[in-house]
Amino acid sequence: HSKETQYNLLPLLGVSPDSNEDEIKKAYRKLALKFHPDKNSDAEAEDKFKEIAEAYEILTDPKKRNIYDQFGEEGEDRLFIYMDPSFSSSFHGSDYFDIYFGYTGREDGQHHQSKVELHELLVTLEEVMHGCTKHVKITRKRLNPDGRSLRSEDKVLNVVVKKGWRAGTKITFPREGNETPNKGPADITFILKDQEHPQYKRDGANIVYTAKITLKEVSCSDFIYN
Repeated sequence: HSKETQYNLLPLLGVSPDSNEDEIKKAYRKLALKFHPDKNSDAEAEDKFKEIAEAYEILTDPKKRNIYDQFGEEGEDRLFIYMDPSFSSSFHGSDYFDIYFGYTGREDGQHHQSKVELHELLVTLEEVMHGCTKHVKITRKRLNPDGRSLRSEDKVLNVVVKKGWRAGTKITFPREGNETPNKGPADITFILKDQEHPQYKRDGANIVYTAKITLKEVSCSDFIYN
């Protein structure tokens, strides 16, 4: 992913923040026709086409667009968490042209996706203060090659928790959950939850410590408080 596709998605497609989905699709189609590898022999055309396709996917997906609009450069990690990691690696010129414009004359073989699987992710005060990566082992059901029977498999997901993220923050891994014969793999969403601390608690962006003191301590000249 280039810096341009990460953060400058609107200029890349030549649209404004107020552009609606139809306008974005029209701009994407115009640029895709220009840079499609089957129509443009320039050495950089394929990379440009992939960048345009990635920008289109983010700007037309409500979940990804919300991250881009809300966090911009700060949302780098969240943006890539939501992006399908197979997006670039599975690129094949004419296939992407078909997928985005609906010209394909074949069945894509995809099923409806399973419901999102929600999991609480406990984080300590120290982890939130400094940021961390949580390594979460999951066990999921996946289809065997016969397309009917299921197998259980383990996978470790690396959940990046950025410094200062609040309880309730959602981190989604697309298509990493359970799969069934009739539905594609579910998304897995982790919801941050503060682990109770024996002395401190969070109040928004502040860390609060509550101390019980006697009236005598308050009146003592050597007692200092803020």
